[in-house]
Amino acid sequence: MKQVLKKQIKESLHKRISYSEYMNIALYGENGYYMKNNRKIGKHGDFVTTSELSSSFGRAMAHLFVKAVEHRLIPPVICEIGGGNGKFAEAVINEWRKISPKTANQLTYYMIEKSLYHQQLQRHHLSSSNDVLCFESLEAFALQVGKFDGVVFSNEWLDALPVEVIEKRDGVLYEVWVALENDELVETYIPIDNQQIIDYLSQHRLSIKEGQRFEVPLQMLKAIKDISEMLNSGMVVTVDYGYTFEEWQHPARSRGSLRGYFQHQLIKNPLLHVGEMDLTTHIHFDSLIAEGQQYGLHVTTFKRQREFLMMMGLLNLLEEHSSTNPFSSQAKSNRSISSLMIEGSISDYFHVIVQHKHIEMSESFLVDVIKKR
Repeated sequence: MKQVLKKQIKESLHKRISYSEYMNIALYGENGYYMKNNRKIGKHGDFVTTSELSSSFGRAMAHLFVKAVEHRLIPPVICEIGGGNGKFAEAVINEWRKISPKTANQLTYYMIEKSLYHQQLQRHHLSSSNDVLCFESLEAFALQVGKFDGVVFSNEWLDALPVEVIEKRDGVLYEVWVALENDELVETYIPIDNQQIIDYLSQHRLSIKEGQRFEVPLQMLKAIKDISEMLNSGMVVTVDYGYTFEEWQHPARSRGSLRGYFQHQLIKNPLLHVGEMDLTTHIHFDSLIAEGQQYGLHVTTFKRQREFLMMMGLLNLLEEHSSTNPFSSQAKSNRSISSLMIEGSISDYFHVIVQHKHIEMSESFLVDVIKKR
């Protein structure tokens, strides 16, 4: 992979590539990180997700989806983007079958996943589900399915999209590029001339301070537009970590958020372990919301994951039991629920944004339907 990137740089017009080009090749190229046939999620991978730690998250979301279907807000159709190993889909489908067998028979579950390795894992976890259809990209989905009504769900997908990187030095705004020096990957600084970056900063009235590094999520904006175009009506549920623009101004975040994860270790230099580690950034919640509204995706609720799960009634899934066996199914289920709800857990690092399009939905509706569960 490193040789592929070096070749790309040497053949480029100015002997450099943008950070978004670098990330796209390192993550999604032919031998990129996500395309390799090795484990990425879990104890023996490089990072963990909420769905990997507990099936309770998928179970709670299944109740939300089922109630929306039963209230005839949406048909039983879900499109999950970047489904990883398929454990979220497995939890949703299994819980859906338990609580609403009638609508479960009508359920269509689309998976959009570029990684062939993850596609194989999804087929393994979802082998008993004939209602799951897989696509390798949003473009392939749009060509074969087109617009649909239902739910678009993603968990830690937007944070893995390539970004542009900028930095202010001596009063001048630069775009950070990737180049070669002594045949090694290095960063180089070029005064910004990308009009999309300039427009993004202007649109959101962002002032970059001296010495501050900042990621500009142009590909995220395109993803939001693509999602809005594929969803005729329904809900968009996004789970991810990120900051508001106000939070980005905190001095602790002055060097941006682009980093890698390698064998559960945070790597600050994104040019290391090329193709062997995950690359990720904290997403911009304010621009996600603003861009969504521009395309008809209106915010239903925006909460920290733990608060959202509390609102969704996750604690109602706790099971009473008299077994003293700590490995009983009830005990394990209760522990997995608790692991998502305690302070300092993974749920404190994530937010959930629910948006709706062409349906009547509000946060109070979400609370009401869960109470009536």
